[in-house]
Amino acid sequence: MLPEIYADGLGGITFSNGMVRIDLVSITGGEGRDGKLPTEPHHRLVMTPHAFLQSMSMMQDMMKKLLEAGVVRREPQAQQTHQVDPPQGNP
Repeated sequence: MLPEIYADGLGGITFSNGMVRIDLVSITGGEGRDGKLPTEPHHRLVMTPHAFLQSMSMMQDMMKKLLEAGVVRREPQAQQTHQVDPPQGNP
């Protein structure tokens, strides 16, 4: 079995020395004065640009499946974005 790593989110994505670096973060405490939850990086995913593009394609496929299953829904936006919010109540 593969080891699993849990992350509350991404802390940043950078491109350095020919590699894409994605910092995985966990929430470290309650909401701060600015209304944001404090996070701390705990792992970094490093991949080639080609592997990053492949992963983006896989994430887009997963987004379609989540939309179709009603797990998330698109919010109408003035500009086209990929922001989604969890559904509220019955769709």
